[in-house]
Amino acid sequence: MSAIEIIQSGVQGLMAMPHVQESVGRAAARLVGVLTEWPAALIESKIQEIKDGSRARSKVADAAAEAIAKQVKKDPALAARAFDHFAGRLIRGQENREKVLAFGFKELNETPPVHDSDKSVSDDFLDLFSRLAERCSNEDMQRYFGRVLAGEIRKPGSFSPTAIEVLARVTPDIAELFQKLCGLVVDLVEAPTFPAAVITAATGDAGRNGLEKFGLDYWNLRILQSAGLVGHDLTSTENITGRPFVGPVRIARRELRLVKLGRDVPANVSEFLDTVRSMHVMYLTPAGEEIRQIVDTEPNSEYLRLLRDYLHVYLSVDGWAPEPARDD
Repeated sequence: MSAIEIIQSGVQGLMAMPHVQESVGRAAARLVGVLTEWPAALIESKIQEIKDGSRARSKVADAAAEAIAKQVKKDPALAARAFDHFAGRLIRGQENREKVLAFGFKELNETPPVHDSDKSVSDDFLDLFSRLAERCSNEDMQRYFGRVLAGEIRKPGSFSPTAIEVLARVTPDIAELFQKLCGLVVDLVEAPTFPAAVITAATGDAGRNGLEKFGLDYWNLRILQSAGLVGHDLTSTENITGRPFVGPVRIARRELRLVKLGRDVPANVSEFLDTVRSMHVMYLTPAGEEIRQIVDTEPNSEYLRLLRDYLHVYLSVDGWAPEPARDD
């Protein structure tokens, strides 16, 4: 199915969502360069914009054409090579943008928004996204770019310019490393202010190859740092109570439990769980945290085992310890 066919097939379910519909139309016009049947007001304004721009540019274009004609007469072979290069670059860029757009709308078709957004996608986002998408020739990375576009259409403002620029520099090899890392990142459902992190207290410090068993040795983490996905410090200290760890956690977008209180819980355990203590963690960058939204991965089973063993000790008091939860 072509990009245009995917766009048209995706429009029909969005008629009750004017902001999402407008974002769809603007993305199509910006990335593919065509005007679709919707929305009419946007198309009319775009046509007027083109007319106004054409008048303003006409004199500049005439002067540029005259200069090019003179250059062609001086060196026709050079001019022909320049034309071939420029035309090839335009075609490749167009092809890349259309593939990214096709992936984006395929994502919207498969997981359509459940309600309208509060605004449409901004011109600044589309300008930057279009420029970077045209350089994206790898299919896996085009798929990631498509997910960013779909996510931004569902909820404008989800992806910062920094995150898009970081993603544009990510190679398939780096994406594979980051996918492994995302299978280790923990969100504490009952402590939403706690930044998502890898609990390296359970594995050994990342800077000392504590994550090597997961294919993330020190040098691989340095690669992720250089790419702008992992924070500057591979080992940070976070102060937090133990209470959120006996509730559900989210790893790789999957909600599960690591430990449970069990029966016959001593009276002093509640106070103990509310005591603030420190643990070693490793953070993603803000851009890495945004990009994590579009990464498909699963919780690492060995990491879950280590986390449960660590929490069994970390949360133990006076001979009592929580029981491991086995719902994964």
